[in-house]
This record gives sequence, structure tokens and C-alpha cells, in this order.
Amino acid sequence: LDFHAEQDGRRIEMGGTVAAGRPLRLLASVSGADGQRLEWIVDGRVVNTVTLTATPQVFEWPAGAARWCALVVRDASGPTLLSNAVYATVP
Repeated sequence: LDFHAEQDGRRIEMGGTVAAGRPLRLLASVSGADGQRLEWIVDGRVVNTVTLTATPQVFEWPAGAARWCALVVRDASGPTLLSNAVYATVP
């Protein structure tokens, strides 16, 4: 799993912090999980779901009040992978 955020030209790894209230690009590459579902989680809610392929996934999060973003990968049996979060704080 490679999951990170990009904001203002910076790469922010899992566990890192971004500025709250500003647009954010989330990127995920998951190997060995083709056909499984990737859920983008923002503040504990699923905000987008895609079926995984070998292509890296990108989710654009508009400026807002998100406090944290993470992802869950699932197959028919349930979760197979959980990421750490990227956190947002007020500068």
C-alpha cells in the first residue's frame, strides 16, 4: 500500500498533517488487490468507492472541514487492508 496526500506541491505520508480547509489530493496504489473495493474514508464516513486495478487511484477532496482521511480495501469477505490516516489541522 502506498497512500499519501498532496497539497500545495507537498507530499504528505500516512500519519502526516495537512492544512485544514484547503483542497487536497489523495493518492493510493495497492498491489495484489485487483478487483477489490477501495473506500475513501473522510471523518469516519465513506465518501467514495472504486474497484481496484493496477492503476493508481486519485481522489480530489475539495476545501472543507475534514479532520482526517484514510482508506479501507475490501473483498467479498470484508476488510483486507486498512491505512493509517492523513490528518488535517488548522494552521
